[in-house]
Amino acid sequence: EGAIIITDDAGSYAGPLQAKIKELGGRAVIAHLADTAKQLGEDDFAVNLTNPEDVRSFVEQLRASYKFIGGIIHLLALRDNPGWEITKAESWPRYLNEEVKSFYHILKACASDLKNGQPKWVIGCTKLGGESDNGNYPAPDYPWRGGITGIIKTIALEWPNAVCKSIDIDKGISAQELALRILA
Repeated sequence: EGAIIITDDAGSYAGPLQAKIKELGGRAVIAHLADTAKQLGEDDFAVNLTNPEDVRSFVEQLRASYKFIGGIIHLLALRDNPGWEITKAESWPRYLNEEVKSFYHILKACASDLKNGQPKWVIGCTKLGGESDNGNYPAPDYPWRGGITGIIKTIALEWPNAVCKSIDIDKGISAQELALRILA
């Protein structure tokens, strides 16, 4: 019934996942990170996800159309970034805001829908680097993304009706395989 918000990864995952959810009878919308808000298509929106007021307005717009929010699938942290150079003091806050705090803003705006009633999805996907062939975990390429997993763990404890998943994917995973992991 309600809308499932998918944050866009600026790549190849959000669109196919949205299509799969719709194929299964769900209602999914994509939220693209942008400086200003506007509707891009029937179920595609540009939103300043780093601004809590803009996120709140976006969620209210969705509630008016879809009645409630049925879940969040945060794919924004799957986008490609320029690597370790972004750990410079001037870049770190931007990526932390865009990838981690945006997830918090969406969850806060959707809290009344997600923590009450029937179970609803709260899923965060990251690309931290995964496990190497020898079983050792390498230093993550984007360490702030671990905050997404921390948020998921907190939501799992505080909102018992939320179905929470934190999925760290390997580089090169197909959109179909990611959709299977999310929808499993």
